[in-house]
Amino acid sequence: MKVSLPNGAGAESQIPNTPLPFFIANHTALDFLNSTAATAETVLDWLGSGKDLLKWLVQAKLIGASQAAAVRANCSSRELDEVAARARALREWFRGFVLSHMGSRLTAKAVNSLQPLNRVLERDEKYWAIVERSADSKNHPQDSGLERRALRRCCTANALVLPIAQAMADLVCLEDFSMVKRGDGNHGSFFFLDRTQPRAGA
Repeated sequence: MKVSLPNGAGAESQIPNTPLPFFIANHTALDFLNSTAATAETVLDWLGSGKDLLKWLVQAKLIGASQAAAVRANCSSRELDEVAARARALREWFRGFVLSHMGSRLTAKAVNSLQPLNRVLERDEKYWAIVERSADSKNHPQDSGLERRALRRCCTANALVLPIAQAMADLVCLEDFSMVKRGDGNHGSFFFLDRTQPRAGA
């Protein structure tokens, strides 16, 4: 599959002639893998610094702009850069996992390979809050205009990796890995979840 990759929505690119990140994978965890791309001239990395990581997280809608501002206010550039380096390492570990398992459904045997992800997930700190029901669910009849939503305290640099790890866990546990594929675009190969194919047994 070869497509022309569109620019992503969000803040302007810091580096001249560098495209905005693209979000075309049909899943955030795969968009995360696509946050680096190679052209004939250079390698692009939208997580090259802590500032870049914050910007990508907001563009991916994993954190809000106010959360990003809180992190910037509480963390030094060095702390953010260190977390960006850990995010890149997590990305490359997950790339290896996806390449090893894509094209077939995951079985219970894969759990041993997921321990690095579990070690990240166990650091998560969530809490519940009652909020206004989201626009997506307002189309369905409900008894209340409210809903319970899991929120995450995200004002430290170390917390930035947690929503990414959650997206990875969702991909592993909720999606059919046989539908994870690779395509070719104008910035090199990329991962995507093929939702055009009917699921087996559906």
